[in-house]
Amino acid sequence: MIIGYDNAGAPIYAYTECTPTLTSTPCNVTNTAGVVTPCTPTPQTAANMVFPDQDANCRRTPSNNTQILDTLFKGVGYIPLGRTPDNLYMLFKGPAGGQRCWAASFLFTIPFGPLSGVPGSVLPYINYPTATPTPTKAAPTASTPQCSDGVDNDGDGRIDYNPTGLGDLQCTSPSDNNESS
Repeated sequence: MIIGYDNAGAPIYAYTECTPTLTSTPCNVTNTAGVVTPCTPTPQTAANMVFPDQDANCRRTPSNNTQILDTLFKGVGYIPLGRTPDNLYMLFKGPAGGQRCWAASFLFTIPFGPLSGVPGSVLPYINYPTATPTPTKAAPTASTPQCSDGVDNDGDGRIDYNPTGLGDLQCTSPSDNNESS
């Protein structure tokens, strides 16, 4: 049963009580009286469709410690967009919000074989995102005058020289090295 279509227009099939194959498998049952009756055929799947073995959290980054963006439902076929170089996570387009999200590979039945045997040209490798460092204010150096170091050195609630008079009132210039006099 088709339950939707992916970005490339390929159908997404429900996956219940059957084994997905790359081509449709006809299905007929012959009873003891020799009567042949059709049964539900195995659905055709896209060549690289995978199926969650349980509902799978789809997260912002390839980690179990990041925000959950979507859920990939058990038995529904999804086409991964990529995978991490160590094959631990696959990247998907989330079904609910359409956001790209990551899910752990071990949670999926992968009919086309283990990820380690799939060429990068078929399912591309995507490096783990690198963290963006949080900018920090550089500590004042010994040569930075107190009236321009960004610190309330004398504890009066005012910081550094400001020509508008809103800074530390004891500072007469940015090169002044004493906020308390």
